[in-house]
Amino acid sequence: MEGIRYSYRRSQVLDLAWDPDAINLSFDIQELSKFVKKRCASKIFILGVVGHIFNPVGLLDPFVTKEKYFLQELGSHNLDWNERLPSSLDHKWHLRYSEVEHLGNIRINRYCE
Repeated sequence: MEGIRYSYRRSQVLDLAWDPDAINLSFDIQELSKFVKKRCASKIFILGVVGHIFNPVGLLDPFVTKEKYFLQELGSHNLDWNERLPSSLDHKWHLRYSEVEHLGNIRINRYCE
């Protein structure tokens, strides 16, 4: 069947985007990005962000683990769940949030040669 080129659309399953032409997996972060942009930072909101990341294969564990450590740090500040973060913690959150945008750039090959 040489010379025949099949064209498939990019599909998405469980927040993993599958591109058959490129033979790789990537992460669709559009919904997560919308979720993060719509509110001010509080403990409950950041917990929601971490919970919003579906990571079935564990490929995003380094990112998710850093966010869980940040939640642990927030717990040591005795903040109310809905209280807005103080400026120093809010700055840290915005630095972490900027990493979310880069998750969509991760590409994992389906196989290794």
